[in-house]
Amino acid sequence: TPFIKRASGGLGPVVVGALLYLGASAESWLATALRRRAVRWSLRRAGPRLALIALVGAAAAPAPLVAGLARTDAATASLLLALEAPFTLLLARAFLGEHLGARVLLAATLIFGAAALLAAPRGAHASVLGSALVAGSTLAWATDNLLSRALADDDPVLVVAWKGLLGAAASAATALALAERAPALGPALAIVALGAVGYGVSLQLYLRAQSLMGAARTASVFAAGPFVGAAVALLLGAPAPGARFFAASALMLAGV
Repeated sequence: TPFIKRASGGLGPVVVGALLYLGASAESWLATALRRRAVRWSLRRAGPRLALIALVGAAAAPAPLVAGLARTDAATASLLLALEAPFTLLLARAFLGEHLGARVLLAATLIFGAAALLAAPRGAHASVLGSALVAGSTLAWATDNLLSRALADDDPVLVVAWKGLLGAAASAATALALAERAPALGPALAIVALGAVGYGVSLQLYLRAQSLMGAARTASVFAAGPFVGAAVALLLGAPAPGARFFAASALMLAGV
């Protein structure tokens, strides 16, 4: 997240989303070509769900994140990404019937409370709109997690390859319609590389984990990631956080 904020400065959020998932798709197709064993997988069977996942997770989700990063500091935005876990938990309960005990509900409450604390106005480096946009992207990705659960037992590399390709194409078409300017070669390559690792490799591991331990538990483990992003953002020179940031961090850490 902090590297995306640096690389996407001055660029339209939709074109950045297209480049991120282009990188994810390219990495996944390369991984597919390099592996030694063939995998039987039916695009026709998975196609309709895969198209929906591409629209929600690869086309709709990244643009609000990039727009939110332009309106808030990278450490706050990174920490807000922990909202993906409680959103996924609640959706998994509502639509997949996965069990949520009292401890899990308490954890979700702590994380939502921390997000509210982070989103409250506190100066020039963060805004309520920026936080809301980042939160919106986490809700889209939580929906993506729910939709992806049915494909988690399929080949995760091919799922991400097609999802990234379809999502990048949809985002690119939208960026053209909105007349967003094309980035220079350097920033474009940087964003594609970030997409290859942060969305390509990450999504493959996420889908594999879902097949092993379910959507809810995978999301709860994945929620450790935002703390890494926040720490890196601070090391890269994000604005010094105040007491409210550390209070929210403590609540989120307790929730995770």
